[in-house]
Amino acid sequence: MHYQGLLFDVTDRKKAEEETALNLARQEVLLKLKRMGGYSFQEIIDYAREEAVLLTKSKVGYIAFPTPDETTLIMHSWSKSSVRECSIDEQSRPHVYPVHRTGLWGEAIRQRKPMIINNYQSPSSLKKGFPKGHVTLSSYMHVPIFDGGRIVIIIGVGNKEDEYDANDIFNLMLLMQGLWEVIQKKRLEESLKERSAELADHYAKLRSMSLIPQEFLTDIENDADSAVSSSAQYRRVMENEVFLMSYDRQQTAIEEGLLLAKRIKHLTDSMFFLSMSGSNVRYEIFKKIDFRGLFEHVLLNTVLLLRDKNVSAIVEMPEEFPSVLGDSESLEVVFTTLIENACLNSPSGGKIGLTGTLKNDFFEVRISDSGPDLDEASLPYLFQSIAFVGSGHFHANRLEGAESGLYVTKIIIHKHGGDIRGEKNQESGSVFIVKLPILNQTEEQKTKERQQ
Repeated sequence: MHYQGLLFDVTDRKKAEEETALNLARQEVLLKLKRMGGYSFQEIIDYAREEAVLLTKSKVGYIAFPTPDETTLIMHSWSKSSVRECSIDEQSRPHVYPVHRTGLWGEAIRQRKPMIINNYQSPSSLKKGFPKGHVTLSSYMHVPIFDGGRIVIIIGVGNKEDEYDANDIFNLMLLMQGLWEVIQKKRLEESLKERSAELADHYAKLRSMSLIPQEFLTDIENDADSAVSSSAQYRRVMENEVFLMSYDRQQTAIEEGLLLAKRIKHLTDSMFFLSMSGSNVRYEIFKKIDFRGLFEHVLLNTVLLLRDKNVSAIVEMPEEFPSVLGDSESLEVVFTTLIENACLNSPSGGKIGLTGTLKNDFFEVRISDSGPDLDEASLPYLFQSIAFVGSGHFHANRLEGAESGLYVTKIIIHKHGGDIRGEKNQESGSVFIVKLPILNQTEEQKTKERQQ
């Protein structure tokens, strides 16, 4: 008599099953996040943080939002276990931490990449000790999330029983990118509602203005006891004065209403590009750009605004344009938006410039205005859909990138492999610089062959 058996190593199968289950869990979390539009910002952030802790099998975690200049971390959310183990005052959040005073938390900004420490007790020059009452850590990992070139979220987790690895980084990146999209979409929707309500109030105000002259003159007509009101000459004088005053006020109100309408359009465009992630700008359909025709269309798009504002446009372009691949319609949106903003920022009788030059491997287009100098403090906000998740509120007073259209221009230019930035003009006003990559001769020949 004997026993016979077979042994199988099921380690790989178990790992595959766990990975499949983790992928499904992550997809469920992302799906629920997208459905949380009716929840408050804090509830959405808290949910994402708790799921980040669960997905990485951690015990503690936090979510922080850097200010636009990345000098300060705004801590908005700690895991429930962190609150239980720390002497954190949950009611006093968010907490503010200057980056230069932080240890490992600040490394996400200083190094601008994920970090894993699986043995937290080992000595490190990066550590600056624990805040008073902080939870004890055995392991730690953080991941910075970028929007363009700026860090917008930092997720940190700790105390996983096993070691953190690249899969944990990948899962946190996907989850936090999903969170940032939800935050942007929710804030844009709220701003769109606010601006739409302002426009409705503005329309009611404008309508009431149009009734003032007629009501005023009717009152004079009905005042039969007044000897003055019966004077035809006085009535003509008053009629002219009232109508002129009303006309001026109406013109001002109309300009304000048009500005509001333009902001609503930019917000709508921002929401569209956010939901599409710029996918309507696809490299495979890029063709050689006819810049001469492109700029002619752009100037036609803006000619009425330039005339109404009494602003002149000075165009200086090279005789021969370089070879650039792109989507003409999308780039037309970019340059139309930039010229409109330059016109709106310039005073009556001012000038805007549209200048194109070749610089190394790029075609550089500069759009300058003669308005107020660009505020350096606003530079970090210019191309962001929303400013930042700040202390005490979740947005700045103005949504610079979303309401000015600059958020959309950034998406389009980055899809073209280029760059866009704003800065103070050397003389006065501001200037926006668009850089688009130029095709070399080999690339241009390959493009011609593909199109043939």
